[in-house]
Amino acid sequence: MMKIQKGFTIVELLIVIVIIAILAVITVVAYNGIQNRAKNAQYLSDVTTIIKKAELYPTASGTNSYPLASHGPDLTTVTSQTLSGSILTAGINFIAESKLPSNVVIFAVTTSAGAPTNAQATTATTASSTARGYFVKYCATGKGMYVFYPDATASPSAAAPSRTVGICP
Repeated sequence: MMKIQKGFTIVELLIVIVIIAILAVITVVAYNGIQNRAKNAQYLSDVTTIIKKAELYPTASGTNSYPLASHGPDLTTVTSQTLSGSILTAGINFIAESKLPSNVVIFAVTTSAGAPTNAQATTATTASSTARGYFVKYCATGKGMYVFYPDATASPSAAAPSRTVGICP
């Protein structure tokens, strides 16, 4: 009489391991995609808040203009919040009606002809562990500004996306 052995063969075990690995990879990829979409939604929400607060500023301050910071930084050297960025953040926050949430700051004001890259916008957001930073560029008309923010799904060398406040050409 022959003895029957119970158990799994090595091939069966390898197939199970491969299936588990494939499911794990699919889960990680899906999670990263969801996480990036959530970051982008937060950036857009912050930009909408900045735009609303900046639109309130002219009326609330009685100046009928946006808070101005005269000089922007050289974008290639920005690694922390610039003086222009802190002046603009403080200017918006000075008026109670236009106060920004505490974790949203204007990182820098740029006078550069081009937009900051996505990598620079991401640096603005990661420079502080508690705040998310954004770039602002005033329009040539002086009656509006662009707010630049990072895109978690774009390449680092791509131009950072922006939203416009007021009247820009």
